[in-house]
Amino acid sequence: MNNINKFSILGVFLLISISIVLAYSTYGAPSEFGNDTTTTCYVGGDDGITNCTGNATFANLFGNLSWNYLGDYPVACSPEYAITQLDDAITCTQFAQYQFTDNNFNGSGNFTITGSGTFGDLVVETVGALDPTLTFISANHGMKVYLDESLVNDEIRFEGQTALKNTQITLKAKDGENAVLYLQSGDNFGYINYDQTDRLFIANNKQDENILLQINDGGVTKTITWDAANDKLLHSAGTFNFDDDNIITTGPGVFGGLEPYDSATSDLGSVGFKWRNLFLSGDITTIGIIKSSNVFIPQYIFSHNNATILLATQSVWANITFDQEEPDLKFGISHTYNDATNHTFTIMQDGIYDIEYDMDVVDISGASSDIDVAGRLIYSNGTEIIGSVYEADITKKGIEVEISHTFLAKLNAGDEIVFQFVAEDVEVQISTHGTFGDHPESVSVVIEKIANLP
Repeated sequence: MNNINKFSILGVFLLISISIVLAYSTYGAPSEFGNDTTTTCYVGGDDGITNCTGNATFANLFGNLSWNYLGDYPVACSPEYAITQLDDAITCTQFAQYQFTDNNFNGSGNFTITGSGTFGDLVVETVGALDPTLTFISANHGMKVYLDESLVNDEIRFEGQTALKNTQITLKAKDGENAVLYLQSGDNFGYINYDQTDRLFIANNKQDENILLQINDGGVTKTITWDAANDKLLHSAGTFNFDDDNIITTGPGVFGGLEPYDSATSDLGSVGFKWRNLFLSGDITTIGIIKSSNVFIPQYIFSHNNATILLATQSVWANITFDQEEPDLKFGISHTYNDATNHTFTIMQDGIYDIEYDMDVVDISGASSDIDVAGRLIYSNGTEIIGSVYEADITKKGIEVEISHTFLAKLNAGDEIVFQFVAEDVEVQISTHGTFGDHPESVSVVIEKIANLP
């Protein structure tokens, strides 16, 4: 054997020795064992790893076992089942209350979520006449939501669960958005809307349909209806009674009838309104008559005549006729200018009236003149109205004398009043004018209501 071969054999032996030393550790030298001709296991290295090829049986197994190397069990658990025991075989057990099938969760008992839950379609279904119920419970509050099986109609009920606390349902929109509750039947719907400008709407979206508010008044159903077809607010009881509060309008108001609030006063039927105060900053147009000590509606008329009116009998009062008037200068006072009653004016509203009459009289006799002449206002029953008489003297014949008088009178609705004149000589008459102007007049009267009765 030459020196080269000797050194080669020595090097191989040295490498084998080093390998044995390196393989040997605190765990001992590598050891091969097995209980089957097809099973070979060995333990070695500083990691203490056991490697087996073939089947191995252990009484106790400690350490980390990768699931990648755990397999070849006989069967997998079926849907709705879970592993409850892992032995020589798998034991699978079905959930008694909660079952997952086809991405659905089915439960026969109570299901409690203490954390967060996400559901695509949550169905709460009961068997028989039990109410499907969802209950929300926190440390200080509770709410139960359920479908009431005992009712004829489908009805969801919200029921508070906490003593001494109100049950409240809030529909809150994101800042700057509207909170809207829609009520729909078929294709038609109404809604309650609280918008971002703090306005509250109650609306019927179907064209020309009504909105109704209904109450049970001692067993009698009463309804307030907004009649869309006729653009009216209707009350089934016939009377709107606004106690202790005011009705305020900033635009035109149209009413069938108004009267002051008084429990002893009868209303005006289906067009009657009762209130204590009515404030108007715009115009008010009435179809009927307004009655109220707190509402002032002007009443007025201007009427005149250019005819000669004779005195039938000396010192006997004669009625003065007025056969000319302007419709635009007449409101609330009745007078017919073109018939035999044109000497009579009928008052339609109680009040304090400012009355002014003016007439030109002349003595057409041939004798020297010094004649007393007067005018006045009477009721139709002949009673003279206090303060209405005004007297003057005609001191020259053929010379016109003007009698002009203004006074106040307290008049009531239904009063009929008549203007008259009288003179000591039957040849005194109300004089016709025709010299100047397109519309001369011999007598005129102005009647104007200035205040309500106190």
